[in-house]
Amino acid sequence: MLRRNVQLMQPLLAEFRAACVELGLKLPASTPQIDRQVAQILTARGRLAKLHRQIQRYLIREMPPPMRQQLHTLLHSTSDLLQLADSLVFLAEEYPLDPEGSIACSRRLHLHKINVLAQMQRSLPLAIDTNAIGS
Repeated sequence: MLRRNVQLMQPLLAEFRAACVELGLKLPASTPQIDRQVAQILTARGRLAKLHRQIQRYLIREMPPPMRQQLHTLLHSTSDLLQLADSLVFLAEEYPLDPEGSIACSRRLHLHKINVLAQMQRSLPLAIDTNAIGS
């Protein structure tokens, strides 16, 4: 049973990690740089949305309680990062109008991402390396 749980979670966590790496906005930036970052954020958002749907399908099935809890943790973290992705896209659109405010908001969103990942790390130990994807 444990082996089955690990086999199920590993691909989900790998996809989560890959999407997290792409999820970020570095300001200040030029318009072409922002456009590239937005494209990357949208790609990450698509990956997270697909992962979110996949986790929901797994939750419909009969799973042992520890596995269900892990899936719920991953589902909530994915939901938080989907909202973060939307916020980053809106922030990128706002940047030309208010660069200073956008930079300040970008820092707060980055801290939010780190907090989401840290909370997930506490709930699913060794699931993710927050140092590798926290930037």
